[in-house]
Amino acid sequence: MEISITVLVNGSKVWEREVVVGGDDWDQGMKACVQEVGKVIPQVALTLADAELARQVPKGWENLGREERRVLSVVGMVPVQRRVYRDKKGQRRKPLDELLGLGRYARTTHQVQGLGAYIASYGPYRQAARQVSWLLQEKVSVMGVLRMAWAVGEAWEKLEEGEREAIFREGAVPAAGKVKAEILFGEADGVWIALQRERQRRAEVRVGILYSGKEALAPGRYALRDKVSLTALGEDSESW
Repeated sequence: MEISITVLVNGSKVWEREVVVGGDDWDQGMKACVQEVGKVIPQVALTLADAELARQVPKGWENLGREERRVLSVVGMVPVQRRVYRDKKGQRRKPLDELLGLGRYARTTHQVQGLGAYIASYGPYRQAARQVSWLLQEKVSVMGVLRMAWAVGEAWEKLEEGEREAIFREGAVPAAGKVKAEILFGEADGVWIALQRERQRRAEVRVGILYSGKEALAPGRYALRDKVSLTALGEDSESW
């Protein structure tokens, strides 16, 4: 059985397909249909958002036309034509990119970057690339996953550095934690790793664990309660 499905946006047809219901692989057909619609809707939404932003552009900005951008999102690759301007200072501005928080050369959304970095933390980058490709139904290279991990790592590094500066240089009081612990346990050690293409052949990775206690799982087996792991590379002993 074939069923016609149409998607309307503001009364205008933006997508229409015939969907086959029945047979052994009907669910795969439905999945492909959903994924296709999932790419159309963001594209239409971003186009409408760009048009709305055009009405809010400050006077004096020069319209340089439109440029296409392809961004890998959680629903797949989304192409969009967005307007480009030159402001009064001569800088090229892309209001839609600024609204979405996309960097100049960003190829993925923040959600996809987090997904890739999370999966890469559990295994080799090659395996992570295959898993992310399967989840998004888009080809993602090993280097693409590596860039995701770099982006997330750099963002966390800047956040932690800002917190460290605020506490130790500006005297800011850190926010209180949400876990109450009568005794806070801490353990720390170091692990030496080999470095590639560096003058220094080895480096020590400092590892610390904080926890509020232990829970019994089975005879002789325990789990740490409220565990938080800390790591640092390149820190001296005093800073650590």
